[in-house]
Order: sequence, then C-alpha cells, then structure tokens
Amino acid sequence: MLVRWNPFDDYFSKMGMTELQHTWCRRILNDLKKKKTSNAFRRPFQEIFTLNTTLKIKKHVDLTIIEKKLMHNEYSDITKFVLDMKLMWKNALESFSPDSLIHQTALYLSSWVEKKYGEYPRNEKEEWLNMIKVLTKKVQKLEAQIPQ
Repeated sequence: MLVRWNPFDDYFSKMGMTELQHTWCRRILNDLKKKKTSNAFRRPFQEIFTLNTTLKIKKHVDLTIIEKKLMHNEYSDITKFVLDMKLMWKNALESFSPDSLIHQTALYLSSWVEKKYGEYPRNEKEEWLNMIKVLTKKVQKLEAQIPQ
C-alpha cells in the first residue's frame, strides 16, 4: 500500500517525518521482523551473546529501540531512521568476526535495507513511477494466467 504524496509533506517534514516516510519506516521494520534472521537484532547483543564478554559497543541500537523511537516520533526524517539501522549493522560487523553467523546476517540485512532505501520515493513523480511498476507486474502476472 503506497501512501499518497501530500504537497504539504515538505512543510510538515520540518516538524518531523512525513506520513509517507513514517509509513515506509514502519513497513521496513515489519518486513525485517518477519525475517527470522533479524532475531539477533531485537535485543542488545550482550543479552543474546552472554559468552562474548569482549563486546564494547559505544552506542547500542537494536530493532526494539528503533521501533520505539519511530513510535514516539523521535526521528526527524527518514535519514535518521536509516542511520540508526546502519549503526546497528556496524556494531554487529565490528563486534563479530567475518566468519560468524551474526556478521554474515548483518551484511545480508544491511544490503536488504539499503536496497529498500534506494527504492524509497523521494517525491510525487517517483511514487507514481513505483506504483506503475507494481501495477505493471500485477498485469503481467494476470496476463500469464489468461486461459488458452
């Protein structure tokens, strides 16, 4: 579901996230939480990996913290939201060896979020183009199902 672009979004963005941005962030969080690989990022690493006492994370961020900040409108824009995501991945990449599962998972989820961020519509035209792409895919699927 795409949120319609509102010409007043630019005005309101000075006071916080636009409705479009907020909806996109909620969608990203919900999609991440559906991925079983995201379980390790829902709580502080220290709680999950108690055997690893060498973790020295200066600013801890996990999906629960990001979700709370989003719910309480603590992000002024989508960039701040994405920066917290990047910090979460960075913490994992710096805290765990490259051959560890958590390191590999952070790489995977990081690239997934980056891809989604790249698809985020920055204006009304991009939003329309995204809707057209989605509709085109649906039409192609329906065309493939036409009885012969």
